[in-house]
Amino acid sequence: MADVRDNIIERIRQRIKTFPAGPGLYFMKGSGDKVLYIGKAKNLRSRAASYFQPGGEITTARGPKISAHERQVIFSRAVK
Repeated sequence: MADVRDNIIERIRQRIKTFPAGPGLYFMKGSGDKVLYIGKAKNLRSRAASYFQPGGEITTARGPKISAHERQVIFSRAVK
């Protein structure tokens, strides 16, 4: 299961590289494309990448609510 999660995270990281570096809104979606969280950023690529850094501790950096959303996003992508 860890390999599947790692593969999904790597695909997400590759997709983030295509995001614009300017300001924008981002949506974290779970299963059924249900919106879990809406955020805004001055640099969309940088903000999105901050959620999926290798070895990063998202709970410490962003709090438990964002950490739970990140797990749902990854799980949602795994079952699609």
